[in-house]
Amino acid sequence: MDIDLLETFVTAARTENFRRAALLLHRSEAAVSRQMRSLEQSLGQELFVRDAKRIRLSEVGVEFLPHARQVLNAWQAAQEAALPQPLGGRLHLAVSAMVAEVYLPRHLGAWARSHPEVDLDLEVLPSADIPAAVAKGRVAVGVGRHLIYIPGLAVGRLWQTRLVLVVGTPSGDHDQPLPTAADLLNGGVLFTHSHPGYWDELLVTLRRHGYTPRPVAVRQVAVTRRLVEEGLGASLLPRVAVARELAEGRMAEVELPGVALPTDSVYLMVRRGSHPPAVQDWVDTLTKGRPLPLGG
Repeated sequence: MDIDLLETFVTAARTENFRRAALLLHRSEAAVSRQMRSLEQSLGQELFVRDAKRIRLSEVGVEFLPHARQVLNAWQAAQEAALPQPLGGRLHLAVSAMVAEVYLPRHLGAWARSHPEVDLDLEVLPSADIPAAVAKGRVAVGVGRHLIYIPGLAVGRLWQTRLVLVVGTPSGDHDQPLPTAADLLNGGVLFTHSHPGYWDELLVTLRRHGYTPRPVAVRQVAVTRRLVEEGLGASLLPRVAVARELAEGRMAEVELPGVALPTDSVYLMVRRGSHPPAVQDWVDTLTKGRPLPLGG
């Protein structure tokens, strides 16, 4: 049995939607649909009842689901047994660029000074790639801004911050009145997609409130921040990511009344099971000893 087919089946069963499953698995909806047809053909049974808006498990699918999960859990255990165990004195982290710049210094510096015997290996990855890197054992701990549940991962939210509409103040003349949200978002450049999860829906929300921005996709918070600071456009960014610029007057926050904005969250990911002391201590430091819920 193809393990990838089972992983896709379990994800589709959980979401009851091939499109949502495709987003979580980073593949096309058509590919997910083909995989499920292939699995059904190999079993000779229909696993899903399909209609125009959603899918649901058939009676056979309901019976098959716990067996699929059991096989995936056994496969995960076999992978863990086959992988070389990381050295107790090594901590291999994968973090997103914004996490590395904004959140990590306040936690990692003190921890590293108190653990001089631990070798640190820090890898900066796109948030969407971090869960797979942890699940496959490439890194011991992941910290990123994209929530993706993968079987065998323990996932928990570490931090949450609100979004703010910001504009640069390159002239340094703070006596000038700030532009309004309408000034910025009706025909003005709006730097978007600095987060992989919420920007498409956020643009729809803005348009529902009558705003007509000119979106320019920039997929890095640091680059977006620089462009805004230079006065080239506005953006909606996590407040924690622009706190210094706001405090120093290089950016200004503009009110966006009546618009319910999403929050920006940071998630911790580790593989389920026991960990070397260096890894477990780092997890406990970030979570303050709180247990992580199991994802997948």
